[in-house]
Amino acid sequence: MQPVDLTPPNSGEFAKALSIATDFLPLVEDGVKAMRTAKLVSPPPSWLPFLVYEYGLGELSPYVPNLYDLIDEGIRWQRARGTPLAVEKGLGFVGYAGTLIEAPVRRTFWNLFDIELDRLRDNERPDLSGIDGVTRLSVPLRSYFWRGFNGYDVQPLELGWSKLGDTLLGDDSGVRIDSVKAKWSFGRLFEFSKALSEQELTQLGVWQADIGGGLAWGNYSWNDAQAAWSDPAAATRTRLMLTGLTNRSVWFEFKDQSGDVIGYRKARFNRAVRPQFEGEYEFDGSPYTIDLNAPTTLLVEANTDFGEGDGQTAVSVGLIFDANPTDPKKPGLLWAEPNELTNLSAAVAVQAILIDFSRTVRERVRFRLSV
Repeated sequence: MQPVDLTPPNSGEFAKALSIATDFLPLVEDGVKAMRTAKLVSPPPSWLPFLVYEYGLGELSPYVPNLYDLIDEGIRWQRARGTPLAVEKGLGFVGYAGTLIEAPVRRTFWNLFDIELDRLRDNERPDLSGIDGVTRLSVPLRSYFWRGFNGYDVQPLELGWSKLGDTLLGDDSGVRIDSVKAKWSFGRLFEFSKALSEQELTQLGVWQADIGGGLAWGNYSWNDAQAAWSDPAAATRTRLMLTGLTNRSVWFEFKDQSGDVIGYRKARFNRAVRPQFEGEYEFDGSPYTIDLNAPTTLLVEANTDFGEGDGQTAVSVGLIFDANPTDPKKPGLLWAEPNELTNLSAAVAVQAILIDFSRTVRERVRFRLSV
């Protein structure tokens, strides 16, 4: 760009020469243009801490360690702060996504909200600390992040809007961990389908030999089996073995890599079932209902509580029938340490599994056993 004469037309030659000589715009124009975008387009690394301070993004820096990303995305987050969009962006910083679930406005603590995360947390720390921290920075001051969950969600019971309904019965699911304000409730499901062998059924005392259309009756009676003389032998044989496994205590045995027992969890249910639409039980997405007359399979399920086996890793799980708590004062024991059960036998239906037990996850393990 050439110097420009800015004097009026009636100016003398000296004034015009002085105007042109003092026009510094051609000298600084390129620098001025570069200055306008210097901090927005590839700023040097030495500038980044100052830009973070200028934009007020320091409190977000623990969750976005790359300062270039922090400045680029943090400005957009700052503009949306206080809205659900800011929560969405904030969760993205720590590698998660989720759906906000707000408390009904009729409740006393209407400002609480939960987040249903898109998946089970990868690590208990630092992931949960990051989710909690970035969410609290993203919401308005009046809103309070109460709970995050995935896979296991139990809501408090509310009894209408009457006088009795002024209170909530019970509590929602979840536990808290140190230095993190929100509650966390995660669940994980493992399903195994297994045909019990003759050796396992013999060990359990229910084996019935197939003698070519008939039965080796053993100690069973027709009344106990709820069977008629006209029933097909194969169906009766299956019924005898499956019903012989019900009404017995079942414990899930978890072992680590060394083969040592981590602990035992008592089964929630042990039912002889058959497939039926809208049945009360489920396996692999298919419904089943209880049927002691014509069962086709046995469903057994256990659900650990938060913190059981915390810090240990299970690589196998099997079923132990008829064990009892060693201490008679604990007939309702649900989680047993290795020395807290008696009448132990070898586990059946043993399956490989990989469970990292932790404080915030309830592990659900379900078996479908056939004979």
